[in-house]
Amino acid sequence: SIVSCHNIRVQNCVLEGKWRNGTGIRVGQNCRRVVAERNVITNYDIGMHCLDCDEAVILAENFIKNCRQGIRVDNCDGGIMFNTVCHSLLTDICIQQSPTAICAENTTDQPPAIQR
Repeated sequence: SIVSCHNIRVQNCVLEGKWRNGTGIRVGQNCRRVVAERNVITNYDIGMHCLDCDEAVILAENFIKNCRQGIRVDNCDGGIMFNTVCHSLLTDICIQQSPTAICAENTTDQPPAIQR
């Protein structure tokens, strides 16, 4: 979880949950300018969750698979772009109470090319 942080970048991580418990990457209250990109997240309840963030959060080029909800954004500004979300049990991408969030060019087909 990332809470009350500024200027944070999470990238190139491989996160694997155990039978969908918890959240892969959670960005919580009072966070500003957080970027999560090129991560692989599998088998969580929620792959990526942003809640009540003050300034833009960028979720880009992540591969999220086998989660109950892939990406969930509640009451945040941000960009959700170029992610691959597949095999979600409930929803791939859910954006609520976030009128300025930008959601563009996400796919449910194939994983992006991720170099390790």
